[in-house]
Amino acid sequence: MRLQSLDIKGKIGKRECHEEVSVSFRGCEPWTRRVNADMGSRDQNSSAINTMTGTTPDPVSGSVSDSQLAALFAPAGPRQSLQALAAWHAEIAGLTQRISEPAIGAMRMAWHRDAIADAFAASPVVRRNPLIEGIAQLRDRPGAPTAEALIAIIDAHDADFEGRGFDKLDAMRRHADAGYGAYLRLAARLIDPAQESSGALHRAGEVWGIAEMVRAFRYRAARGLAIIPGDVLDMIGLTPARLASGQDAAAARQALGAVLDAGADALRAAQSDVRTLPPHLFAAWGHVALSRGYLKQAAKASDPYRSAIVLSPLTKQLTLMKASLTGRL
Repeated sequence: MRLQSLDIKGKIGKRECHEEVSVSFRGCEPWTRRVNADMGSRDQNSSAINTMTGTTPDPVSGSVSDSQLAALFAPAGPRQSLQALAAWHAEIAGLTQRISEPAIGAMRMAWHRDAIADAFAASPVVRRNPLIEGIAQLRDRPGAPTAEALIAIIDAHDADFEGRGFDKLDAMRRHADAGYGAYLRLAARLIDPAQESSGALHRAGEVWGIAEMVRAFRYRAARGLAIIPGDVLDMIGLTPARLASGQDAAAARQALGAVLDAGADALRAAQSDVRTLPPHLFAAWGHVALSRGYLKQAAKASDPYRSAIVLSPLTKQLTLMKASLTGRL
């Protein structure tokens, strides 16, 4: 499987966009990939492309997930392993956007939890699912995640289906780190098994998690999975039911502003921290650089219930290349 090549088909107006991108970055060999970019619309060929490349669609935009794009920057050795981990995490994190019924979502999470336990058991049983097969291949790799670490990520995202709200902004930050920061730490160990847990990856995980929850606001709010902490709702005078109704966009936008401020604070804190990370770990955290663009878009949106927070493939490419060269978010 050629994981360092990625084809995404689409059109800009009446013409297709084809780009040949060559990237040299710190600590890894140059690589070239051809991108036939989808500038904002889904293509009928996307499912076939995802199957061939082993990729998982982003639940908000429908394109390849950001973490999988960053994984293309990994050194050749761990690249396939990192792609498998990224694809699995994108599936788990995206279930709250794709499944509207909490009971069904909880069952899907339970299936994934059991599948991981079976795949990492002393006598492993690997279920016939591409994502599970991919993640099961990691168990004997250097720096491989444990079943407990993977199940902890499932549990973090499963809490969304339980409808738990956040009483404070700090609880939201902890949730972001548990569901997203944990991936960054596992990804870093796949690239470098000697990598110790880093505060920089915790803070980068908070940025990524907050940005992803903001992107999914219109889905989560309608399903009672809103990300606005209770103290912020009280301050604005909103109830969870009123927020879920979508009838007061102005108040929802005001409440979401507190979350965006928390995301901006986390971004500032992570900005200097990630520069202390070794260059070869970029493929683990590089996609967090895209969070700045998502947070900016969300801040400009007049109606959070109807605004799609997405970045074009070209913007993603340029942002990732710049971040890989500068080591900055």
